[in-house]
Amino acid sequence: MVIDHVISKKKKKDIIKVSPAARLSEASKLLADNKIGALPVTNESGSILGVLSERDIIREISLKGSSGLESTVETVMTAAVSCCGRFDTLKSVIERMNAGRFRHMPVTDNDKIIDFI
Repeated sequence: MVIDHVISKKKKKDIIKVSPAARLSEASKLLADNKIGALPVTNESGSILGVLSERDIIREISLKGSSGLESTVETVMTAAVSCCGRFDTLKSVIERMNAGRFRHMPVTDNDKIIDFI
């Protein structure tokens, strides 16, 4: 089975993403309002720049206290992002996620994000 089969069965909805210039306070509100644990960080053209997770925000707050919420997304996001394509096998994606110890992965096509699994 390939990723395209998985994402084509999902109910289509907009990908919730965040700008690298956004404050962590804004990003944390997006996470809470949408009941999700991570956000893809993209530029205006939709290219993936990184991933921001709840853990990234917690680390910043633990270092700086509540003032950490004023930090920008780009200063705390994970920039070394592993992405997959729509025709990657589900098995290979799961293996990469397990090996990298992460739970979220952008699905890209022509360097643009098309889904976030």
